Amino acid sequence: MSERKVTCLITGQSVLMGKDYFTKKSEEYGCEDNLRKFYISKKAKSLIQRGYSVNEIRKILNITDELLDQDSEEVRGVVQYHSSEKQTISSKRLESAQNFMMQTSDEDVAIFINNIKSLNL
Repeated sequence: MSERKVTCLITGQSVLMGKDYFTKKSEEYGCEDNLRKFYISKKAKSLIQRGYSVNEIRKILNITDELLDQDSEEVRGVVQYHSSEKQTISSKRLESAQNFMMQTSDEDVAIFINNIKSLNL
């Protein structure tokens, strides 16, 4: 059972997952090794995606334990992994919205949307 226990590098919280949930999360992360390496709690993940630093997240969540420094390679890898995940989702949403608007809009709106596309947000 202890092999289904994962620890968040940002908060230090350990979670023992049920077998089905562990399998589901392993698939989401690509494999068990990635799950163990990049797992973070939901609260930490949402705060990373909002742009908070690791130290700010630890202050917000009142984490007082001695954990890896925010500049350590492991913690930077976790932050980068979850930050890039959000950008991918956001870009997909933007692309879907642009496709929909281009099909149902007038000429002025189409020009406006093309101007937004050129900004590469």
